[in-house]
Amino acid sequence: MDQNSINHVIEFMEQFANITGLEPESTHPKRYLWTDAFAVCNYLELYNRMDEKEYLDLALKLVDQVHHILGKYRIDNPKIAGSVVLIHMKVKIIQPKQDYV
Repeated sequence: MDQNSINHVIEFMEQFANITGLEPESTHPKRYLWTDAFAVCNYLELYNRMDEKEYLDLALKLVDQVHHILGKYRIDNPKIAGSVVLIHMKVKIIQPKQDYV
């Protein structure tokens, strides 16, 4: 991936963070599981390619927001009430042996 493409991804992810309330942090962030999952992957790949901790921090912050907002159980649904368990994860970035892009 060339630098121009990476710059487009960075710009897009900055807009995503702003629009959804990730950065700057909103009191009512907009979280959607599928788009957030792709965003986490994008932030981790930016961290992998750019080696800037800011992108790792955004990925972890997004995972935390998703869990806080979407990881709550619904008291009105007895099938899932109380079934959510918080699992702490360690993130390890594995450098690929070669660039497959």
